[in-house]
Order: sequence, then C-alpha cells, then structure tokens
Amino acid sequence: MKLICLATINGNPLMCDKVGDLNSYCYETVFSAMKNISEDLCEKLSDSFPKNLCYHELAKIRKDPSICNITEGRYQWCCGDLAEITKNYKLCEEIDIYFERTECLAEVTGNLSFCEAIDINKYKSACLIKLGKITDVKECEEVVPKNFPTYSEEVQECILKIALTREDVSLCDLIKAKETRIRCIAKFSDNIKVCEKVEGIFWEDFCKVEFIKSAMEKDLYPFATYAGKRA
Repeated sequence: MKLICLATINGNPLMCDKVGDLNSYCYETVFSAMKNISEDLCEKLSDSFPKNLCYHELAKIRKDPSICNITEGRYQWCCGDLAEITKNYKLCEEIDIYFERTECLAEVTGNLSFCEAIDINKYKSACLIKLGKITDVKECEEVVPKNFPTYSEEVQECILKIALTREDVSLCDLIKAKETRIRCIAKFSDNIKVCEKVEGIFWEDFCKVEFIKSAMEKDLYPFATYAGKRA
C-alpha cells in the first residue's frame, strides 16, 4: 500500500509493477488521480491492461473520443465515459448492451423516460439509481428487486450514490460492504486521521490511499491531507 501511495503521489504508474496482486488497483488509483497523462507515458506500459487504461484516462482528460479507438476492450466503456463528460449522446450508441446504452442515454440527456422504457425491472432500477432519481436511502431497498443476483451490492451502491449527491459522510456508515464504506468515508473526509478509526492495518492503509487519491482528484492534495480542513 505504501508503494501504491507513492506511485499515486508521484504520478508514476511504472511503480505498479512492484505491488504484486494489487497492481490493477494501483494502476486504477494512479491514473484516476493524474492530470498530465500523455501518449508517451501510455506507450511505456507494455501490458495491455495498464496501456488501455492509460489511453482511456487520456481520452477523458482530452475529451477526445477518437482516442477510445485504441483502448481495445475498453472501447465501449470509454465511449460511455466520454458521452457523460462531453454530453454527446451519440457516443452512447457505441455501447452494445441494451440496458447500459439506455442508462448512458438517460444520464447524458437527463431524460427519465429512457429508464422507464427499460422492460426489465432490475435494470430499470439500476438506471434510476444511476440517474440519481432515488433520493432516500430507504428507497434503495425498495427499488432494487429482491431477486436481483447482486441485490446487496446494488443497494449499497445506491446508498453511495445518495451520499455522493448529498455530500453527506454520515450515510457512509449505512454501507455494509467494508471496501465501499471505506471509499465513501475517505472521499468525504477532510482529514486523513479519519482512517485511524478503520479496523485492520491493511484497511487503514487502504483508507489513506483512497483519501489521498480523492484529494488529488479534487486538486486539494497536499493541503487537505493533514490540515484538517480543505484549502
């Protein structure tokens, strides 16, 4: 976790080769926090996963959908992200899976009728959650079908979505999944010392990495890291 932290702070994804089984998490963390990704950096990555992820993030930074063409298996995902960022609904049409394409159209256009048109309840509820139309945590358990294979995960993602929308850190405590709960807490906190309350050395370190990543994404690092208040 220390290596992942250093790789994130230094914006050096090449360090992720040294973290073993956590290398995918390392790459995702580093790239999400970076603001200066370039083609030269992407080409230094020999493995397909980090290289495609690098170009995916580069496409988002430059708001250039043409870069999605070189992300291979991430092409449709990349188009979906660019559709949301650029508000270009036509990019949603590049997504093959029906309900994901419809979710994309709903999110980009803000048109609730796209969600309503989905004829499978579990996907309709996922669309409503993604669109932020569920505003009360009690609704999360009601809107997600009980027979949905990932019912528990969807409910917790729904709570996270509401917490993000409201910017209410207290809602994080309602999330049962430890990893999701820690991500939520780290994202909203202004002081890294909040991680000291997390049980387990690994999870405390995980919280700190998530905190620093979130601060860097908001351009607050290092000011928010130890100051106890945002810059």
